[in-house]
Amino acid sequence: MHEGALCYAELGCSYVSSGGDYIYLRLAFSNLIGFLRVWINVALLRLVLVVLSSLVFIIVAGIYRMYLGRIGNFFEPFEGSTYGKITGALYAGLFPYTGCSYFTALSAYDILISDATAVSFAECVLPFLLYIIPIGITMSCVGTASGNLFIVGQMFMVAGRDGLMPYIFSMKHYESNIPVIAILFEIILSFIFLYFISNIRKLIICVGMINWTCILLTVVGLIVLRYKHPNRERPIKVPLIISIVFISILIILIVTSVLNDLENISTSLFLLTTTIPTYMFCVMWKKKPSDFNCRYNSFVIMLQKLFHIIYDEHNE
Repeated sequence: MHEGALCYAELGCSYVSSGGDYIYLRLAFSNLIGFLRVWINVALLRLVLVVLSSLVFIIVAGIYRMYLGRIGNFFEPFEGSTYGKITGALYAGLFPYTGCSYFTALSAYDILISDATAVSFAECVLPFLLYIIPIGITMSCVGTASGNLFIVGQMFMVAGRDGLMPYIFSMKHYESNIPVIAILFEIILSFIFLYFISNIRKLIICVGMINWTCILLTVVGLIVLRYKHPNRERPIKVPLIISIVFISILIILIVTSVLNDLENISTSLFLLTTTIPTYMFCVMWKKKPSDFNCRYNSFVIMLQKLFHIIYDEHNE
């Protein structure tokens, strides 16, 4: 994954602007592709990162258990596995790198029968902290959720400022500069999404494929931008071979996933297709009915008064 970090370092230094991947994809390809990244990020990715980041504590405790020599569950780590499940395991592992840590204290059977794996892990590793660890994990989730909400809110705000989302999302609080409406929309959408998809394994696989597809497009966009803007100042310029190697890795990962898990991938494709009607309504449909515009403007004014938000006039 170091190749991907280098590619993103070049993009970040060459195109300094709020919005992250959205900016790179919009400049390299089109408004639609940039909008796709915003929509998927808001609807899916940050939500799952919040869920998975709560497992960070497991990494440290797992390393400590391995140091003590508790590695009995690693003697036959791939028993019962098939090649078709490897990609799904990679998706799960590439988010938090925590899967192996559980096995330092729990067997595969223990994990399967546990209602709360982290709590069972705490019972074996740190029983004296049994009632504190769930609270700590909850606090970790809250902290990470707040950070991810601000990241997505900023991306949504830039998309609203560029006209790819309703302009209400580009408004900030007049004192704190927080994109209040974008963050509230993300929270509401997260609850709706969790209501329909509560299976964490399905969530990881669906989001994993979409996430790495977007990253693949971003790295391809780096090569495209090299030719579209050849004279642009690049403080960091990565050799193209590094980008090509990373693109090859991502293609293998995505194709393997598509071939071996069609059920979950079909869900991913369905989620991707929601981008098209949303883009058509928000961006392509310019001449909306006057009655709709009147009601929408009244709604915006009401939100401005309620949340004390104003237009973002900063031009990056």
